[in-house]
Amino acid sequence: MEQLCNHCQRMAPSSSFSQYSTVCDDCVERERSATTKACIECGEVKPKSAFGPSGSAVDGHRKVCKECMQRQKAEALAAAPPRTTLADCLDTALQKYGPDAVVKSDYGRRAIVDEIRSIQTRAAGKLRVRASLVERAPDVAAPPGDVVATIHYGGHDGWHPRALISLPDALPPDAAAVRAQRRGWAQAILAAPDEWAILDTETTDKVDADVIEIALIDPTGRVLYTSLVRPTKSIHPEVVALTHIRDAQVASAPDFPTVYQRLRPFIESRRLLVYNAEFDILILKRQIEQQCGVRWEPVGVECLLLAYAEYRGDRHGAKSKFAGEYVHHPLEQACRQMGVATESQVHRALPDCRQSLALLRVMAV
Repeated sequence: MEQLCNHCQRMAPSSSFSQYSTVCDDCVERERSATTKACIECGEVKPKSAFGPSGSAVDGHRKVCKECMQRQKAEALAAAPPRTTLADCLDTALQKYGPDAVVKSDYGRRAIVDEIRSIQTRAAGKLRVRASLVERAPDVAAPPGDVVATIHYGGHDGWHPRALISLPDALPPDAAAVRAQRRGWAQAILAAPDEWAILDTETTDKVDADVIEIALIDPTGRVLYTSLVRPTKSIHPEVVALTHIRDAQVASAPDFPTVYQRLRPFIESRRLLVYNAEFDILILKRQIEQQCGVRWEPVGVECLLLAYAEYRGDRHGAKSKFAGEYVHHPLEQACRQMGVATESQVHRALPDCRQSLALLRVMAV
C-alpha cells in the first residue's frame, strides 16, 4: 500500500511513513540533515540557526527566518490601532461621571494589575481599586451596551460601587466601526438560512487527522446532518478525553465516503460558517480527495473564530510574538464572554454547531 508524501509529492510505501506523518522518512532525514534552508518570506538561503524552532515542522525549524518575523511584527505593531487600556476606560469614566466612576473589567486580575498603580497615582492615593471583581453590583444600573468594567472604590468602611461605563464609550472609533460591521455581517447570515450552513467536526488528532464526527445545521437551528464517522486511524487519547468518543463507538459508524455522499448535497449548495474554518475545511478537503477521489471546493467559507476576534477587539500586547493582532478566543471562552449558555457536551460536533449559532445571534444584536 502506498500513500502520497506531502513534501516531495511522490507516492511511497506506507511503511516508509512514521505514525500520523504525511511526510516520508527519506524526506524527513534529508531535511533534518540539511544545514541551510530558504526563508519563504524573503527567499534567502540561510543557516538553520537563523530560523526559530518549530515542533510541527519536518526539520524542527520555522519556515520564516527570525529577521523576517521581526519585520512582520514591527509592521503589525505600526499598522495596529491604539489599544484601549483599563486606564483609558478610567479616564473616560472619570470625565463622564466624576470621582464616583465605577468600571467593570472582564480582562481579569493579571491583565490589569500594572494599571492599578497608575490609577491610584491619578487619584493622588485617594482611590482604592479592587480589580478582581467580575460580578455586577446588584444596586447599580448598567447603561445600554456591553459593560467592560466596574471599579469598586472606598475606604475602611467597605467598597462602594458608583457608576458604570459601557463598551461603546470606551472603544476607539475604529474598533466601534469594526464591531458594527461584524454585527451587520452576522445579521446577513441569519437572514439567509437557505444559503448558509454551520459546520463542525471532531477528529482523531490535530495533525493528519480523520473526521470521527460531523454536524451541519442551518441558521435557524435545524439539523441538516449529523453522524459519527469510522476513521482509518485510532483516536488520540487527548481527543478521547475531550470528546468521550472512543474507537469502539465509531467502529460500527459509516465510513467517510458514505458520510460524504450524504453530506454532499448540503456542502455543495450552501456557504459554510465554521468556528475554526482553517482547520475543519483543510481536514475535509484532504479526506475527500484521498478517500473519495474528488476535489472539493466549498461555495464559500466564513470563519466565526476570526469574525468574533474582530468583533471582540482584543489585541495581543507588545511583548507577544503576535503583537497588535487580534486575540483568537476558543469557542467556549467566546460563549462565556457573551453570556451564551453552553451544552454539557462542549466538545462534540452538534453542540458546537449550536453554540456557534448562539454566538452568531448575540453578535447580530
